[in-house]
Formats: sequence, structure tokens, C-alpha cells
Amino acid sequence: MALFDPYFALIRDYEDDLRIKGRNVRVWSADQSRPAEDDETLTKPTLILKEDAAVELGGPASAGTTFLLWTDDVSLVSDGRITLIGPDIT
Repeated sequence: MALFDPYFALIRDYEDDLRIKGRNVRVWSADQSRPAEDDETLTKPTLILKEDAAVELGGPASAGTTFLLWTDDVSLVSDGRITLIGPDIT
């Protein structure tokens, strides 16, 4: 067993507990059922306006943090999944 493997289950349990308590947990997943080459948005030019831009987490003028876990067990990782916990980032 790798050093951080038990923490993957603890994080999933934490997410479930927050949902039960009615807290804000949002999850996005990349569509793994089709190859990226089929995505028509890849062939179109992309323009991102400043009102559509998000936030930079950390930088020279503000504090930031990173949380990183790694494992050799691919069954513990959800490829393409992004989880946002908390109301402070829209």
C-alpha cells in the first residue's frame, strides 16, 4: 500500500458527509466516452473575455496553497474529475 492511498477514501467520505449536511460540493467530469479529437470546439478559435475569466488561486500579490496526493493504484483516481468544495468560489 502506498503512503497516501488511505486518504483517497477519506476525501470521498468527506465529500459524502458534506453532501449529507447540505453543503455545496460540485463535481465536473470530462466526457471519457468520446475522444478529444471529435470535439468540434478544438477546431474553432477560442476567445475568452475578461468577464468570462475565473480566478487565479494564489500569485505574487496573494497567498495560495496546493494539496497533492499521489498513488500507483489507478483505481483510486477519477480521470478528468474536478471537485470544488465550498461556497467561496463561484
